[in-house]
Amino acid sequence: MSSQLFPAIPRFLPPPSVSHVLWCVAGGDYATLQAAVNAASSGDTILVGPNLTGWGDVTFPAQKIITVTGLSAAAHTPTIQIGKVTYSPTVGTANENNIFLENLYVSGDFNGSQGVLFAGTAPARLRVTGLLISNVSALGGNGIVSNNSGSGSSLYIDNCLTNASPVGTMLVHTQGFTQMHDTELNAGAAAFSCAAGNLTVFTSRIEYALAGAVGVITGGTVTMTTTFIRNTQTNGSGVSVASPGVFILDSSVFDVRTGTGYCVSGTGVFLYGQVTWSNVAAIVPRNVKTQNTLTQAQMTQTPTPSP
Repeated sequence: MSSQLFPAIPRFLPPPSVSHVLWCVAGGDYATLQAAVNAASSGDTILVGPNLTGWGDVTFPAQKIITVTGLSAAAHTPTIQIGKVTYSPTVGTANENNIFLENLYVSGDFNGSQGVLFAGTAPARLRVTGLLISNVSALGGNGIVSNNSGSGSSLYIDNCLTNASPVGTMLVHTQGFTQMHDTELNAGAAAFSCAAGNLTVFTSRIEYALAGAVGVITGGTVTMTTTFIRNTQTNGSGVSVASPGVFILDSSVFDVRTGTGYCVSGTGVFLYGQVTWSNVAAIVPRNVKTQNTLTQAQMTQTPTPSP
């Protein structure tokens, strides 16, 4: 019989790719989250349990696709606390969330640095879901510092909450793409800043009591939809937009006190659609002011100022 009908079968086949689950629990195999990350292979999941002493700072290496998930139902408490998170790969994996963090309390390093630092280059991606990010350093630590070395990197923030950080800015976007969804920013010296790239915010709440602006745009484009922005400080402002920055606002509510502050100010470009301007003090006139040095353009419908 011809051997061509029955091609030779390799004697040894390569083993299939297998993902593992690593347990990071008190008294278990790993004393720190970093030790578990070091032991993990690409595709692995690390399950993190309660530990009253915390799991320490963690730096994620490049070329690994890792998921870290908190086990406790009280994930936003110190029982499942980790320190500063750093992810700064020089390259990522296309179409993959290289690092995925879920249901963790990120305390930051308390030394004037960040809670979460993402400085990846294209196409690195980081996704954080259900995190409480609380960098309480009095030295000026920021909450999330994103995309500060890669113009093509992507950060996704879903269903998160920020807290404390009395001096720093909660979300610092400097390049690349950041998407924030279903998240609350309500701590620090400012909510967000954008210097380049694209920052997209939707279905979120940004609430502060600041003498200055809640958000600062010096470059790039910030797009907000179905978002509530409040500054309860008299004379406080909403968003400052400096040229060449662009601010696009639609289907949202501004709730800013009257006084010398503007809802939107600066020398950049402001594009708006359906926006409701309101005020936390109902007995005084509504603050619908935008600074006239802005380049303003209506996108779709006429805004509906509160009476």
